[in-house]
Amino acid sequence: MSEQFIIRFEGRPGELTIGDMKKISGHVSGRTFASIIDHLGLEANPREAKVGAVTDAIQETIRLTPELLPFKTKGVLLAVSSYEALERNRYRIAPVNQRIEGILDGGHNTLAIGMYILTAVYSF
Repeated sequence: MSEQFIIRFEGRPGELTIGDMKKISGHVSGRTFASIIDHLGLEANPREAKVGAVTDAIQETIRLTPELLPFKTKGVLLAVSSYEALERNRYRIAPVNQRIEGILDGGHNTLAIGMYILTAVYSF
């Protein structure tokens, strides 16, 4: 799970730098999010996401009003120690240690979106 991959933001991402740390925030497509799920694990997340009412509600939003999802969630927080800014709102992500790098927050979003993608792919 620790190979390099590219994240492309829809539109220009926001950046905040404090000391040696940088926070990059923005929206990604479903295809990009599927790549994030494929390359970064939930091992670094201190809480375990479980299927239930929260994941059901997230999937319902995706199904019925997907345009509202960014407004109904605080999103997903990724942590990586190595990245490279590229052109066209893209970043090359190079995780090193999946115990401390990966999806730190947003496990329920990740689980719900991942389940939704798998259901959509396998229902054809």
